[in-house]
Amino acid sequence: TCYECLKCYCGFCMNNDDKFMRLDYCVNCKKMYCEDCVDLRWCCCCQNKFCVSCSPFTTCSGSGCNADICEECIASGYAHAKCCKCEARFCYAICEDEISAYCISCEKVCCNACHEEDWYLCKKDDCEKSFCGDCNEKKGIKDAIQICDGCNMSYCGDCRVYMCQEDEGNNNCARCVQLAGPLLLEENKTLRNEVSRLRLKTKS
Repeated sequence: TCYECLKCYCGFCMNNDDKFMRLDYCVNCKKMYCEDCVDLRWCCCCQNKFCVSCSPFTTCSGSGCNADICEECIASGYAHAKCCKCEARFCYAICEDEISAYCISCEKVCCNACHEEDWYLCKKDDCEKSFCGDCNEKKGIKDAIQICDGCNMSYCGDCRVYMCQEDEGNNNCARCVQLAGPLLLEENKTLRNEVSRLRLKTKS
């Protein structure tokens, strides 16, 4: 029975397109509405439907997107992102491209409109390191991402060492080699210590 008009429908009654049931219900209060009296809104994150009076909704801020995000998903952060600067919400289902920066350390995200230079992304294809400015400053030389003022490429420490040693198109950048220097020295020190340990083990 429709809560609004009180008309009764059987459980097999479909709409004119034979795609949807004539009755649908709110997952919160379980009230049912027919397609003529529909008073439900669909959450693009959890896929549930709610009465307009049962759950406040926030509209996705994506360009040209009018998808709704329910209060429960807003509270839990489920299947959408909130820009840490303007606090706009973006659904992942349609507007994932609206998010241009994600910090893998603190999980902050930043939308395209607010993205500034205080976000760092390692440009090596198979590296997933991406940090906001605050988190990047706290990382050690292996993980922190630096932008080379010689070739303008940004790499984490490990990837810069690899690019300087293995990538023929990059290893001539003197500034990259300079930035990789501390890690290279650390690697050489580790190798020397390992060689010494093996020599002592062999003698004994």
